[in-house]
Amino acid sequence: VQRDYDIHDNVYDSYHECLELLRKILVHESETELQQKTTALLDAFFIRHPECRRDYRLRDLDEAKKEKKDKKHHKNDSETKIQELGEKLNELNDKYLRTYSEFENYRKRTNKEKADLLINGAADTIKSILPVIDDFERAMLSMSDDDPSKEGIKLIYNKLMNILQQKGLKAIDPKGEKFNEELHEAVTQFPAAEESQKGIIIDVVEKGYYLNDKVLRFPKVVVAI
Repeated sequence: VQRDYDIHDNVYDSYHECLELLRKILVHESETELQQKTTALLDAFFIRHPECRRDYRLRDLDEAKKEKKDKKHHKNDSETKIQELGEKLNELNDKYLRTYSEFENYRKRTNKEKADLLINGAADTIKSILPVIDDFERAMLSMSDDDPSKEGIKLIYNKLMNILQQKGLKAIDPKGEKFNEELHEAVTQFPAAEESQKGIIIDVVEKGYYLNDKVLRFPKVVVAI
C-alpha cells in the first residue's frame, strides 16, 4: 500500500486518519478493491500500532449494537406496517362483502321485477278486453239454440278465451261460496231463505278474473243476509 500511494508511517497519527485518507484517494475504486485495500492498510497499521486494535474492536462492537438496534427498530416498524395492512385488508374485505350483498339484493329484485313485468305486462290490455268477453257471453245467452249464428259466435268466443287462458287468465266463479270482502265485491244483498245461506253468494252480476293468480277484476256478487 505504501509503495502504491507513496505513504509514510509518520503521516498517520491514528487509524481514523488513515481510513479518511484512503476514502479520499480511492473514490474511483470499485467497492471490492476499496475493501481489499482498506483491509491491507488496517493490517499494516495495527502491526505498527497494536494498542489501537482494541479501540477498533470496541468500535465494531458499538456498530454491531447499533446495527442490532436498527434491525429491531426496523422489525418493529415492519410489524406495525403488517398490522396496518391487515386492518386495511379487513376493512376492504368488509366493504367488498357489503357491496356484493347489496348487488345480489339489487340483482334479485330487478330479476323479480322483470319477471313480473313479463308475466303481467299485458294486464291492462287483457283487462280492457274483459267487457268484450262479457258481451260475447250475454249475446250467447240471448240466442236460442236454433240460431245458426250462435255456433259461429261460440267458436270465436272459445278461440279468444283459449288465447287469453294461455296468457294466464282464469275466471272466478264464486257462486255458492262464502262472501270474502278481499276477493268479492258485493253490489246488493238479499234476505236468506235459510239460516245456513247467510253470508253466501247467491248470484254473480259480473264475472271476475285472475291473471297469473292475481285478481285482475273482482267479481260483482249478490250476498244473502
